[in-house]
Amino acid sequence: MKLLVLSVGGSPEPLRTAIRTRKPERVVFLCSQQSETVARQLMAELGLAEEPEPGKQGARCVTAPVDHLDAVYETTRTAIDDECAAARSAIEIEGDYTGGSKSMTVGLALAVLDAGGSLLVTTGPRPDLTKVTTGQNTRRVQLEALQVRRLEEILIPQALARFAYRDAAEVVRRVLSEAVLSTEHTDRLDKVANLCQAFDAWDRWDLAQAYQLLDQLGGPYTTYLLALKRLIRAAHVLRSDLPAGQEPPKHVELDGHTIDCGLPVHGFEPVEDLLANAARRAADSRFDDAVGRLYRAFELTAQIALWRGFGIRTGDVDVERVRVWLPAEADRLDANRDRQDKVRLAAVQAWELLAGLAAAASGTAMGHGATPTEGTDPTLVDLATAYAERREVLLGALATRNQSLFAHGFDPISEPEYDRVLDTIGTLLDEHVERVRAAATGPAADPLPVFPTSVDALLGTPAS
Repeated sequence: MKLLVLSVGGSPEPLRTAIRTRKPERVVFLCSQQSETVARQLMAELGLAEEPEPGKQGARCVTAPVDHLDAVYETTRTAIDDECAAARSAIEIEGDYTGGSKSMTVGLALAVLDAGGSLLVTTGPRPDLTKVTTGQNTRRVQLEALQVRRLEEILIPQALARFAYRDAAEVVRRVLSEAVLSTEHTDRLDKVANLCQAFDAWDRWDLAQAYQLLDQLGGPYTTYLLALKRLIRAAHVLRSDLPAGQEPPKHVELDGHTIDCGLPVHGFEPVEDLLANAARRAADSRFDDAVGRLYRAFELTAQIALWRGFGIRTGDVDVERVRVWLPAEADRLDANRDRQDKVRLAAVQAWELLAGLAAAASGTAMGHGATPTEGTDPTLVDLATAYAERREVLLGALATRNQSLFAHGFDPISEPEYDRVLDTIGTLLDEHVERVRAAATGPAADPLPVFPTSVDALLGTPAS
């Protein structure tokens, strides 16, 4: 169904031209008390049945104060919404703002645009410079500059400020599908949408899709591509069955794609990325999500440290490796195997084991049966020591997470509670990431790049 909304002034001619040109099934006249007579006379002349019920063929009049812009907008938008809700088929919205006062034309134009419609204007001679008395042609209004500026200066920045890349991509795609834009603007906005899709994929840890999208663009996105390669390689080590200390392959298969990941890594890139992800969720006031990511980063740090430092995987603990340093703890773990005959560690258990192993390793030259590199990484010793010194404060912060609805309780996490978790757990992990970066060389010493929060940053050189 085609809906035509017209602002009514003192002359029926532009209305007559618009209706005859556009041939709508449904017409809504936006009138003042003074101009309603013009609309009703035209309805009678053109044989338009008066049908006040929205969604049916015919016409109706709605009135608004002639010089009250806000009231005009609300009246028009409500009428459009009512028509859309009642329509039995897809509705095409058009608005002709030729007639009526300035407030009426502006209010109609804003309401139609906000409802996703198109604007029309009926041109003709204006002998008195105030109104069109003889309609000549009704044409669609070109709104390219308005649409592009609204996108790039208002709608996209609002989404990017919240790191809502999916929202930004969707609003761009919608405009691209509905508006007629120049090739220059279409290409630019298509690139913006693809970039937003890439960062949304990265945010969801769909690293393969993020890499493919950014790889197609190349150029200024090299910094992000290098960071993704490091993330993919570090994650591959954790997912694979490689022995501890063995270099991962330079080429990684991910979702059917081979990615060259020959860059050096410090191993804690996934933790660094999770910390940034948590900050992005907090920027959108999603504090439960933010704390959930901080908790996962806390858990993952212990997992990586145990694997890199002692060759122990928390999902299937090699008890004999524990026995090298902590025989009594090995016996305790051995006695608590699950139904699959595996020893699995939760987050705090993993941290406690790391603290015990690091203390034992730093207190002796080498455990009986240990490899020459086990327990000798000073960054892991510093990490375990920091945990042991702050244990009670860290466990208190974990209790906040455990009481939330997304964990084991029913309480939403407030901003002050998020800040507390960030100041404790976040600080512990940030300090460790700084230490491992300081000990690394080459690209592994660089921080992961900051996600863009403006159109210029999306299209230009990434910040870091």
